[in-house]
Amino acid sequence: MTQFKKHFTVREAQELLPGVQALLRRIHNLLSQPILIEMEEMRPVRPASERARSMVIEGPAAPDLPIDQLPLPRTVEGRHEEADKILRSMVERGILIQDVRRGLIDFPHMLYGEREVLLCYELADGDEIGWYHDLHAGFSGRQPIPLDAE
Repeated sequence: MTQFKKHFTVREAQELLPGVQALLRRIHNLLSQPILIEMEEMRPVRPASERARSMVIEGPAAPDLPIDQLPLPRTVEGRHEEADKILRSMVERGILIQDVRRGLIDFPHMLYGEREVLLCYELADGDEIGWYHDLHAGFSGRQPIPLDAE
């Protein structure tokens, strides 16, 4: 019996990687960027023409922008809610989140179709998933994915 319902092939995990990287960068942006002043009443009111000009510059992003380049919510709560939604969506897809700060995630995998392991990826690894480890070995037990693994 296996521990995980969903298992990824190396190819499936690799194909998901660009999107996952963007989501992890978005989470980093959401949780690390300085928060804009939330209390508008503390700022002097700008003339309408100035407000309109700033909305054009700062307004909603074009829908074709990558997720990690979209404008950030202005409130702490908004940022935390968005980060939580992203994390939940990744977990719902079967991706295991190990360390958000490092961008450390695992993809459950059946090595040679017979042994359950975790394909291990960290943002610092670049654009390739090249490592796996046994279920209880953790990051320190990483080994290179065999070239013939699927």
